Amino acid sequence: MCIDIKNFYLGTPMKYFQYMRIKADIIPAEVYAEYDVPVNPDGYVYVEIRRGMYGLKEAGKIAFDQLVKKLAPFGYSPVEHTPLGKFIIPELNSCHQAFGLLTAG
Repeated sequence: MCIDIKNFYLGTPMKYFQYMRIKADIIPAEVYAEYDVPVNPDGYVYVEIRRGMYGLKEAGKIAFDQLVKKLAPFGYSPVEHTPLGKFIIPELNSCHQAFGLLTAG
């Protein structure tokens, strides 16, 4: 059985914020009309990233840590030495039932 948690690591809170600069001329005019977007004299817009998003190297790790924290009360724990972050329920250990969190990176 396979379950896809769509957009799992989008929106996961980050312990330390990241910062990104975006060339101002690639931002659509509709965004400028809708929001008060400040453009710096160097021609870039600087943004603060507070939650996980695609393209961040840390996004998979942040999501994995949050998944461990959320599933621990239900008896799930990570399997040691597995690169895919598989979890297994202790009571079903003899049945070898597990699931994994795969991240694109």
